[in-house]
Amino acid sequence: MSRLTFLLPLFLLLSMCSSDDTEDYDCSAVLCVADFSELHLELIDSENSENLLTNETYTASDITISGNETIEFSIQDIAEKKILTLSDSEWEIGTYNYILTVGDSNSFDITLKLARTDGEGCCSNTLLIESLEIDGEIQEDNPTIFKIPINNLD
Repeated sequence: MSRLTFLLPLFLLLSMCSSDDTEDYDCSAVLCVADFSELHLELIDSENSENLLTNETYTASDITISGNETIEFSIQDIAEKKILTLSDSEWEIGTYNYILTVGDSNSFDITLKLARTDGEGCCSNTLLIESLEIDGEIQEDNPTIFKIPINNLD
């Protein structure tokens, strides 16, 4: 393969996404991150980091979440672990406050701030997490699964 043959697709991709005329975008060959739609939480034992849903210390019937009537949760198998998945059909730019209750004695304040990416082009205007706080503590940037350590096992 000639060097020109190799570089031509790269040049075309870059030229599609760097045009100043937004009507010239051809996004058919560009893969973008999907809009944020689910928050993944792993409930772990604070002493040994064991997943408390996988070992069935807690089940869906032990969990409640409040703060917005459209918030829903499910337990999903992700990366060979059971993960608490939160979703809300009304998520858009803004701040969302929830109270997650696990068992009889564990309650967590969750503050989720969502924003959209700036700019123009193929992957602009994507909904993403701006920040996540659990009990006032800012969580690390860009994990796919946020861990919640639980001290008081029922």
